[in-house]
Amino acid sequence: MKAASKTQKASALFVGIVVSVLAIFAGEFSSHGETVDNSIYQLDIDETALIERAIQEMDEEEYVIEEAILKTIKIYDKDNELIEIISLWEDQEVEDEYTLRLLNQSNFLSSYNNTSIYQVAD
Repeated sequence: MKAASKTQKASALFVGIVVSVLAIFAGEFSSHGETVDNSIYQLDIDETALIERAIQEMDEEEYVIEEAILKTIKIYDKDNELIEIISLWEDQEVEDEYTLRLLNQSNFLSSYNNTSIYQVAD
């Protein structure tokens, strides 16, 4: 008798859980996409006109985009092994004392695509 009542209690508990889960999912699917207050997402006609006018003015303006030019200096030793690579902005100068000393001891070899190549003199 006790085994039958435990089975009945377990099956009743299982049915209750299944019904609860189904009720939760049914509620989720029926209210999907609805908001409580849609008025906060609606624009007035004046705001829409203001946005359109701002976009139109942006299209009419001329934009000049200047790219910062990065120049690279490569310094090689007398055995053609790379010693130093320096990347500088267009108006920037070499500030590192060691690199400046290397540059002063080097001969200019070539330059291409904003890259200058130097080789340390013997």
